[in-house]
Amino acid sequence: MDDQLGKDVYFDFDFKDVAVVWDMGITTGRRCLVQDIVNRLLTPKGSHFAHPDYGSELYLFIQDEDTPINRMDLEQVAKIAIEEDPRIITGSTKVEVIEWNNDKITFTISTIPILDNTPLNMVVGYGYNITTVEVT
Repeated sequence: MDDQLGKDVYFDFDFKDVAVVWDMGITTGRRCLVQDIVNRLLTPKGSHFAHPDYGSELYLFIQDEDTPINRMDLEQVAKIAIEEDPRIITGSTKVEVIEWNNDKITFTISTIPILDNTPLNMVVGYGYNITTVEVT
């Protein structure tokens, strides 16, 4: 099942550490799926030269006011972006904002990968120059 959920170059969740070419780390399975979900959420939609539909519009919410409407909008934007990944069961994703301040928006994600009935749960913190990911 690991290969069906993906295989990619390993990044730490600060997206700073990539092993040098002759010692490149590889990640597979659920860890790869988490990495790919986070990458999709953090990539501004339209910014990838080869895939203009790839990414999300989460960046639009940074420094916006914490209102019920903005929370619902962000949750919907994240859910849509996550479920664009074909490895995710459509309709299985739940996103909930748990903290919103000027520096960072923190939200939970629960989604179910294909071929796996075990939910994938994580907490993501997103802001300018701040990204935190905790898989729970």
